[in-house]
Amino acid sequence: MSDPAPRGSKRAGAAMDCGSASLARAARTVARWLPAVAYVAANWYVSSLPQERIGSLPAPDWLLHATANLAFGAALRLGTGEGRGALARAGALLAAHAAVDEWHQSWVPGRSSSLSDWVADVTGGLVGAVAVGWWWRLRRHGRRRAAAVLPAHEDLPGKPDS
Repeated sequence: MSDPAPRGSKRAGAAMDCGSASLARAARTVARWLPAVAYVAANWYVSSLPQERIGSLPAPDWLLHATANLAFGAALRLGTGEGRGALARAGALLAAHAAVDEWHQSWVPGRSSSLSDWVADVTGGLVGAVAVGWWWRLRRHGRRRAAAVLPAHEDLPGKPDS
């Protein structure tokens, strides 16, 4: 077993950098997944309410399911990221959550579970997940185009010569 590095040495700094890097990575992961986790908690609460507490709804049931899950799909895509298979992972998580939610609602007084609700959940969620992917692509494409059009920093007018 080696002795810990003395305070202020390069080895101690590297260990602290490694620790702060992993802490930053963990914070980014939590931040990416927090919207999806918050949605699941809020959705579980709403799904637990008996129909008599909800009353009549202002829109068709399928539209409410699709709209609510549009936000969830977007949140899941933020969590799964941009990499290869990210949309498929978001879609799988979405479909599984929608199935569990429909099963949960079948136990709540006055609520029902249906395949059409599940389809609306998944469809709306996939629209949200795809929209986030398109937004990322547009941002990436816009940055490239702006970099090609704008002059380099050294060529900007008004910069004093050194």
